[in-house]
Amino acid sequence: MTGMQLADKIFLHQVHPAKITADVTAAVISNVLLWKARPRAALAIRILLPVTSSLAVLGLADLEALAATARERYVRAHMPPSAQALRQATGIEPA
Repeated sequence: MTGMQLADKIFLHQVHPAKITADVTAAVISNVLLWKARPRAALAIRILLPVTSSLAVLGLADLEALAATARERYVRAHMPPSAQALRQATGIEPA
């Protein structure tokens, strides 16, 4: 991953299967905890699991392999205008 800039890694990590799985898992667990009237635990899970998975994927995953996939092209093409503006502001250019 030496050829990729951090901004590109941050963008691409969101389509990594491990990151998607962690986000969905966090949502399900936190919703169950909210249903059981445990808002602090729900909030902790909703925040900590996605942050931890992001750090793990950014540090350990081969994100360059995702750079030329259909998932990467899809997310770039369907990114909302607010996210496009953020990318422009941070200097992340489309591939």
